[in-house]
Amino acid sequence: LSALELAVKYSHADTVRLLFKRDAKSKVCRISSDNIAETNPTLYLACRQYNTQIIEMCLSQDHSLTPKKYLSAMKAALEIENTT
Repeated sequence: LSALELAVKYSHADTVRLLFKRDAKSKVCRISSDNIAETNPTLYLACRQYNTQIIEMCLSQDHSLTPKKYLSAMKAALEIENTT
């Protein structure tokens, strides 16, 4: 995992903010997959956190995100949360 992904995963909003200020980029894989964890791990990890500030930061930094991608990330996160 990248520094950004780790900060998102462990809900460190101040670190996420600092990394974005220093121009950290979310990894976005161009593979053809419906699995958001593979195609946009930062957004996926953000959707699994309770801190909505982190989700908002991720959405504002990645202009390629579409509502469909966001909903896919939320669905994947909810599926995992409901099975554990």
